[in-house]
Amino acid sequence: ILTGYGDRTPLGAASEGVEIGARPSSPVVSPLSGTVKFAGTFRNYGRMVIIEHKGGYHSLMGGLGSISVSTGQDVDAGEPVGKLPGTPSRGG
Repeated sequence: ILTGYGDRTPLGAASEGVEIGARPSSPVVSPLSGTVKFAGTFRNYGRMVIIEHKGGYHSLMGGLGSISVSTGQDVDAGEPVGKLPGTPSRGG
């Protein structure tokens, strides 16, 4: 874990998410089952997937190198949704 929820960011703000480091081109999987609400490029997050889970919870995964799901698709926990970029990067 590079940045934990609530940790201070380089700008001094509290992080509102978790940043996890991994090897380049590693698969990114859905943490829980749910429905893909967004799959595409968004602002400075780069390629991003948003999954809605039961109870109104959402997972946002940004800075992806590729996306392998589509908006509206149902995904299972552990199902691949994309891959990290092929070269090391940090922060989308």
